[in-house]
Amino acid sequence: MPSDASQLIDTARYPIADLGSPAGQAFVDSCRAALERDGAVVLRDLVNDAALAAMAREARACTPQAFFCDNSHNVYLTPDDDRLDPRDPRRRRLHTVVGSIAYDLGAL
Repeated sequence: MPSDASQLIDTARYPIADLGSPAGQAFVDSCRAALERDGAVVLRDLVNDAALAAMAREARACTPQAFFCDNSHNVYLTPDDDRLDPRDPRRRRLHTVVGSIAYDLGAL
């Protein structure tokens, strides 16, 4: 896996290597506007296809050593509070299954 971000990221579309440039400033401004407007920034196709394929191969190779967690929780990962209105978002339960791979298990 390459360690230089420009080999992983579409830097023509996302000029993260030169944020001081006019294109870089426009990118930062658009990210700030999206964060303000939407509460999140989505960078579609940030990682190029070759890097994405390499990351997927690495993750699959590490999967047998992953720590898996199967849990029910709210979006804040806080205990349920039955004093809240049942329609309160903090009462909504979500089910997630997550496999986490420790950094030191990766090939980097």
